[in-house]
Formats: sequence, structure tokens, C-alpha cells
Amino acid sequence: MVTASLTGTQLRSARALLAAFGFEPIDDRTMVLARIDYAETYWAERAAKNLARQGITTEITHRLRDAIEQPGRQDHTAIRTAWLTLTECPEIRDISDEAQQIYDDIRHGCLVIHAHAQVLDDIVAVGTYRDTGEGVRLYGEDHYRDITGTFPSTSEALAAFQRDYGDIMRPGPAPMTDTERQIDRARTSLQAESITSTTPVSVVAEVPAYAAGPGNHEVILDEFLAENRDWERYTWDEATTVATHKSLAVRIVFDRNARSRQPKWTFVGYETPTSDCTWHITAPSSTPALVVKALLNHLADSNVRACAAGSPITLENITEATKPLTDAGWQHTDRHDTGVAYWTNPSADAGVSWHNVGAHSPGSRAPVWWIWAGPSRSRPTWVIHIWNTALTSMIAVLASELTHGTGLRYGTVQGAEQINQTPAAPPPGRHRTARPAPHR
Repeated sequence: MVTASLTGTQLRSARALLAAFGFEPIDDRTMVLARIDYAETYWAERAAKNLARQGITTEITHRLRDAIEQPGRQDHTAIRTAWLTLTECPEIRDISDEAQQIYDDIRHGCLVIHAHAQVLDDIVAVGTYRDTGEGVRLYGEDHYRDITGTFPSTSEALAAFQRDYGDIMRPGPAPMTDTERQIDRARTSLQAESITSTTPVSVVAEVPAYAAGPGNHEVILDEFLAENRDWERYTWDEATTVATHKSLAVRIVFDRNARSRQPKWTFVGYETPTSDCTWHITAPSSTPALVVKALLNHLADSNVRACAAGSPITLENITEATKPLTDAGWQHTDRHDTGVAYWTNPSADAGVSWHNVGAHSPGSRAPVWWIWAGPSRSRPTWVIHIWNTALTSMIAVLASELTHGTGLRYGTVQGAEQINQTPAAPPPGRHRTARPAPHR
């Protein structure tokens, strides 16, 4: 990330020129350049040269100058350093810049993502450009994201995506990647620094459970196993712990090395020790530990065999599972065209959805229930997925934790005043020629 501090009498010209190179305003005298393709130094150097051509004096810090002259020297991540070296090639830079433009279009709302699917380790998605109505097929994430197909309309793009990915497609964009989270956190931290107070103050805020910090997941697993002797711990390897109930009806898999989108927790129910699973639940590492603990406590307090058997999918059971949401006044919306029912809290930063495709399609790999929290349903911070006929009371416990649970969120602030700033205007819609999906 590169920041630009503006002084002098040519502020308006400097802001306009920096914006052309991807800088975005934090306040009246600060702009930031944060890219998913790690090419900040390249574009910052180009911006500085263009400022100089316009007669605007620029000063580049020694640290940024070193980074410009020796890309990757100050970066300790081997993969990122390798990519910075590759971007010295103009062809590679063009590809990564297109990926950045797609990311910007999505973030600014110019490109709306309707659905995505995970194919092995890759993400594919389908969306529409607002200004033209053109549908596009996307492949990859971060600086690998590319447009691989275009369609005259949204309906044609969605129909093709449904045909190709059917039972594994999921609504909205994929959860944010680690890189996207880092960029969001960087922008947020700079906004905090621009507050008038200069003394950092540590704060602890009581927040709804769904908005709490992730906490220590391994601690709650250790506490659960220590308090419940009818569960046994097994270690597959240094990264994976398996907890199995003595009845062999429910198994918990805990992955210490799970990446942001991969399941850190997997709960699986079996009707008999030798049968296929009746249901399974996954939760990523970004899920607040309090939410996962609510599920662990329910398993500890319930008949595990009954939990493993699950509940049939009926209207009565769906109503019972979501009763805590209804009682709390969450908005309920049924989308008959997609077969999805949504429950969303008044602040629209947490929700639950039930998917008819996953529930009634034999052999479907799509989740039946989605429980999420974050800036929006399309950009969640975390998502719990529930497959097949999980016990109604398990879903109700999670719903109750969302509506009534509270937790703590830790952070620092620079002062008490909030910044009032106008969001950066979205860039104009771009039109690109689709390339074949890369094979990796």
C-alpha cells in the first residue's frame, strides 16, 4: 500500500491525477493506493512522474524509492516477491491490471456478481456490468481473476452458469480472500489515523456475537474435550485434530491450517457408524468462536444420536429453526424464482438463508442452510454452511446465538470524531475481450 499526503495550492489537480492512477481519498489531504496485484510501487512511480510533468512537486520517501528500485526486496513473502518479479514483464502487468480493474468494478458496484462456484481450488463466477447489461463469466481470484466469457444478457449468462455448475453454484460473490481483507483493513486503519486525535486508544466494544472477533478457536475445542469425557481426541497430523463421540454418531474435524475460505471446523453426523453421513456443517476460521461454541455446547447438552439422525426437511421444521430470527424481527423474504428464503437482521450485516435446490435435489453438493455475517450478504466476513438434514434444534441454536448472543471486539482508535467523506466515484464501465480460462 502507498499513501500520498497532499499539501500546497495544487490540491485539486494533484487529487485528480492521483485518482487516474488508482489512488482513492481517505480525507481531504490523504489518498491511498492499495491493489490486489501487489503493483502499488509501479503505479505510484508512474503517478509521481506525471505529477512532475504537470509541475507539481513530489517527494518520495526513501522506503518507497527502495521498493521502486528493487521490487520485492522488502517483502518477506516468497510468492508475492515472485509475482512482483513477474510483473516487470509488460504482458504479465497487463493481465494483473485487468484483474485489478475487475476487482475495482466489483467493489464500486459497476460489476454485480450473481453467483459463484468453487471448482477444486478455483473460483468461477457470473456477473453483469450495470452500464451495458452485458453478462460475464469470471475465473480465478485476486490478481489471477479474468473474464473468460461474455453474454448479451444476464439471463443468458446465468443459464450457462447453471448448466455448467448446477448443484455447486452459490448465490452472490465468493467470500473475500485474504488479500481483499488485508486491503480493506489497510484502508480502515488509514481512516482511523486521519481522525484528529493523535494518541491511539485501545478499545473493547461489546457487540452482537456475529460481529465479535474470531477469538481463539483451539481454546474452545480444548475446553469442550476437557469437559466432555464421552468425546475422544485423535490427531491425524500436526494440523488436524478429530474429536469423535463414543457412539461414533458425530465427528468434529478441526483444521489449524485452514485458509480463510476453507473450513476450520467440520461437524459430521452419521445415523450408524458404517453409514454415509446424514448431514455436515462447516465453519471458516473467521467465524466468531462464540458462535462455534454455541454449537459445541448444544452437542454436549443433547442426545448425540438424535443430533446425528437429523430432522426431515419440512415447512414446520424450517419455521421452528428460524423462530429466533422471526421473534427478533428479522426480515423474511422468499425468492420463488431462485428457491431461496432469506432472513436478514435490521442492520443487514447478518442473515440466514435456506436453499431449496440443496434441500430437494438428490445427490446435490449445494448447502441447504447458509448462516453469515459481514458488510453484506454478497461480501460476508464469515459463512457457516449446513448440508442435508441437520437437526432443527442445531440450526435454531445458531439462529438464537445470532439474535441474542453478545461478544467482544478489540481494536484501537485515534480519537472520538468520525470522518465525513464522500466515497470515491466508481470508475466508468470497462469492456474487455474474454480470454480462455487458464489451466493451472
